Amino acid sequence: MTSPKPVQKRPLLVAVLLIYGVLGVWYSLVVPPFETPDEPFHYAFARHLAQGNGLPVQRPDEEGPWAQEGSQAPLYYMLTGLLTSAIDQSDYAALATRNPRANIGDPLYPGNKNFMLYSGASHAMRGANLALHVGRWFSLLLGGLTVYFTWATARLALPNRPELAAVSALFAALIPQFLFLSASFSNDNLIIAASAATLYWLARLLVQSRTRTIRASEWLVLGCLLGMAALSKLHGLGLFGLAALCGLWITWRRRDWLLPLRALAPVAVPALIIAGWWYWRNYTLYGDWLGIQHLLEINGQRAKSLNWSGLWGELRGLRYSFWGLFGWFNIPLPTWVYAVFDGMVVLGIVGQVSQLAPILNKVRDGSLDNHWASWETRSTYSGAVLGLLAAWIVLSLGLLAYWIMQATGSQGRLLFPALSALVILLVWGLDGWLQMLMRWSRLRWQWRRLPQIYWSSLAAFMVGCSLYVLLFLVPAAYDVPKPVARVSDSAQLVDVTYGDAARGQDLLRLLALAVGHGHYGPGDAVPVTLYLTADAPVREDYQLFIQFLDAAGEPLANLTSHPGWGRNPTSLWIPGAIYADAYQVRIDKPIAPDAPLLARVYTGFITPNPTDEDDLRPMMARNAAGDEITPYLASVAIRPWRGPDLAALRGEAEKAGQLWLATQVQFGEAIVLKAFALPTAMTHGAPTLPVTLVWAATGQPSADYTAYVHLLNADGEQVAGFDQPPLGQFPTSYWQAPDEIVSRFMLPLPPDLPPGRYAAWLGMYESASQGAVRLPVEAATGLTVTNDELLLGQVVIK
Repeated sequence: MTSPKPVQKRPLLVAVLLIYGVLGVWYSLVVPPFETPDEPFHYAFARHLAQGNGLPVQRPDEEGPWAQEGSQAPLYYMLTGLLTSAIDQSDYAALATRNPRANIGDPLYPGNKNFMLYSGASHAMRGANLALHVGRWFSLLLGGLTVYFTWATARLALPNRPELAAVSALFAALIPQFLFLSASFSNDNLIIAASAATLYWLARLLVQSRTRTIRASEWLVLGCLLGMAALSKLHGLGLFGLAALCGLWITWRRRDWLLPLRALAPVAVPALIIAGWWYWRNYTLYGDWLGIQHLLEINGQRAKSLNWSGLWGELRGLRYSFWGLFGWFNIPLPTWVYAVFDGMVVLGIVGQVSQLAPILNKVRDGSLDNHWASWETRSTYSGAVLGLLAAWIVLSLGLLAYWIMQATGSQGRLLFPALSALVILLVWGLDGWLQMLMRWSRLRWQWRRLPQIYWSSLAAFMVGCSLYVLLFLVPAAYDVPKPVARVSDSAQLVDVTYGDAARGQDLLRLLALAVGHGHYGPGDAVPVTLYLTADAPVREDYQLFIQFLDAAGEPLANLTSHPGWGRNPTSLWIPGAIYADAYQVRIDKPIAPDAPLLARVYTGFITPNPTDEDDLRPMMARNAAGDEITPYLASVAIRPWRGPDLAALRGEAEKAGQLWLATQVQFGEAIVLKAFALPTAMTHGAPTLPVTLVWAATGQPSADYTAYVHLLNADGEQVAGFDQPPLGQFPTSYWQAPDEIVSRFMLPLPPDLPPGRYAAWLGMYESASQGAVRLPVEAATGLTVTNDELLLGQVVIK
């Protein structure tokens, strides 16, 4: 068997950086302006500096365009402000028009993913958009440094496995969330790069020979890196603790007890020069060295401590947003993708244990110090560097836990300063599985290509995730919907025109709409499609609304949005084009537990540029004839949150002295009478006779029916009666199995009705026939029926 060829170091790294660069630039160009978390605030901070202004002074009662980011350490903004200072950014306000209905942080909500209103429009690469992309490309450069330092640190951690250094860099470069973040205008990219560089430098100090003195210049480099990290973000302060631990370890390994004193000045002085002034500024302005209180007051401070369910929710969001949660935390990957990533993490942890087990067994056999020297000499990995990586992960988790306890919302990017450590240890653990597979294989020569297949498959999976984001998820979230050729045949034609030309309003037309035909309950989403057009260019941006109203006009569901669920504001409409606007309207208000209803679908547009919620007035609507109308244009069947309580109804009837009888009487093909309640005796002069009927649908009735209860005397003459639909607000043509309906009839009794015995008969007929077409009745033995009527019982008037 021939020996494997030596792995070429630099070409692999160059290939990784090339893949990273291609995907990163693609992300930067495909994601619309300001559609990454907090990007408009980061940009506003840098723009403020680019205009020659000083650092913003934070006041909770006067929030600037930079919002909470004005409390952040300023190095990233100073650098990007310098890079963009020569660009005219006066068009910023036009580019940064917010979507007032933007969905932030709810990945399950299907619409309004766009934080900016015109994200679907094309934007020339000039002005504010150019400045934004210069900042994004600078962030990509910082991300490239993170990838490089991940590779360099892995070379020190795994000195005899150069291929794992390339794999570590590749994994870091291909994490979809890292690519997305690296292609954004965000200070996170600087602290991530600074942390990776600092971690590499500490690892470099750790692996140096104990016989070589660490030069003052090397300590100076560490101080500069720590200063840059501290001036990038508060998370960088954690690196000071890591550096101190590293220094103590080097002191102990070398038995050089004066080393901390020699290192203190070269490390502390540059760090203080670079970053100390900003912390002093915080103290003089706010009385707070870190300035964190103002940041929390603007960002949102946690009002109450987390319980276990809340903590689990935070961890789930943290996990998702570490691997890939795009937009403003509202565009998720498919759920199974997160399960695959979770599986990789579990396998990596188990693999790490398998890698450590032999070492731990050897350590138990002798002294740690004696074993360490031989281990460091013969091992394929550096225990000191791996320990450094683990220590930084633990410190980062501690900082994250502190933040979660203080502020609302945890995000995976908050762990990215430890990205290089996380990735190297993950790859090391996954390699443990690979080594076990190789050891278990009896025919090892047949498995020589397994490492390439193993790592290539995992890399291809991550590349596939990014391609799915770039080719499908991002266009679906932001692109303007394409017009349709015509209205669907299944839609209901309405041709309603909204707007008042006399008041200077644009005219918008609703040609047709389609509403889901099923039965929907509280919490359900009802599909509604509006076919919209405008005959002329639209000057303003109008929001539309869809409401489901009950009989009293109270809304059971309400959706307000710019068209296209935020993606297609009316000023972008092409005159004459037809847009099929599809929505999922969620019923968010419970209705009576035993009363389904046919809600009216009320849809229209509201006046543009409202000053507040009270100014959201509907625009005038006219039908095709030009008559002003209230646009109740369709209906939707809404079922109750539970069916009628038959036991309670029976109790009410028996308490009132009424006859309660459970039955199975068939009316026509799709309606069954399940039970009824009828008084058996009434006092003379009583004004009404109450009757309760419980119906059930076994299918969908073919027409609207009217039920009647007629009171007949001994001669068969009708002396009282009442005809009405079984449930007026829910016609029978909308019934479906297994609907259950309660009808309550109040028969008016003539005041001069003489005492006696009267028969109460029930029947049902097609409403349109005015009683001419009655439903046949079939009942079990023991009940009195004619061909089309059921005898409910005898009522005695005393």
